[in-house]
Amino acid sequence: MKNNNDYKSFLGTEFKNFLNWRKDMGCIDHKHKYLFNQFDSYLIENNCRAEDITPELFINFRNTLNCEANTINMKMGILRMFFDYLNRIDSTVENPLQYISALPEKRFIPFVFSEDEIKILLKTIYDQIKKTESTFLTDLSIYMSIVLMANCGLRISEPLRLKVKHYRSDEKTLYIEKTKFKKDRLIPLPMNTYSELNNHFEVLKSYGLDSKDSYLLVDQKRGHLLKSDIYSSYYKALARIGLLQDKKIVKGNMSFGKSTPHSLRHSFAVNTLKRIKQRGKSPQNALPALAQYMGHEKYENTEVYLKVLDASHRKSMSDFKENIKK
Repeated sequence: MKNNNDYKSFLGTEFKNFLNWRKDMGCIDHKHKYLFNQFDSYLIENNCRAEDITPELFINFRNTLNCEANTINMKMGILRMFFDYLNRIDSTVENPLQYISALPEKRFIPFVFSEDEIKILLKTIYDQIKKTESTFLTDLSIYMSIVLMANCGLRISEPLRLKVKHYRSDEKTLYIEKTKFKKDRLIPLPMNTYSELNNHFEVLKSYGLDSKDSYLLVDQKRGHLLKSDIYSSYYKALARIGLLQDKKIVKGNMSFGKSTPHSLRHSFAVNTLKRIKQRGKSPQNALPALAQYMGHEKYENTEVYLKVLDASHRKSMSDFKENIKK
């Protein structure tokens, strides 16, 4: 692929100016750069000039995008934002995308574990810990990583970056930094998770690995865990308890996600909202706090969990759709 800034079309300079403008605001625009490369190449290949920038051109460009509807809509949204920017700096430039409607998107229903299934999964992973000197701490760290994902809704990369200094035992909190959207956050730990993490920390001490800049969750050979370590233990346990499930795509606009480590994060959110509802309180009102706890960039990312009340609700939806297919 050509260099991100090597634009050749008549809009090349404007692409660069737009990206620099967003960079000055602190935005990281990898998706924007990739899309502008695509669109720039399309303009060159079709010998497009300024007078060719019409709604029809963008519909034709959209038809060349080989991806799902939600991704296409995201790309078109970026282009719409770009032309809004051009309109602000030159009011004579109209936005050719303003009347192009979005494609109908598939509704994605994530895989959700029930609270009982989470307990069974964690016990199974705990039972996989080998009681040998060369592997014990590594296996324990893998287990604790998955505990944090299940009980605190962490993304898979977040526990792997934790240092000892991020664990504040006196406050019963974890400091999560360098998150997906560059939003650091301080999260309170549930009591059972705090107790397990405290025990883990005592094990670290016994290995002499409790300095502030040491990894909190470690691999005894390389020093830190990898995502592949989590995947291996997770899928091995899922197979043992019979909860491996592939993605289901059914007729219409709905698909059901497969069980992945990220399902633990989905399950944390859904089960938290379920408990709030069972206490007679409004899950809707709890969304801002949950969004902050999970480090979501957009409120809408948390709101989607209201559509799946719990694991049994998701399963009944999946079974119903399967019966319709038959």
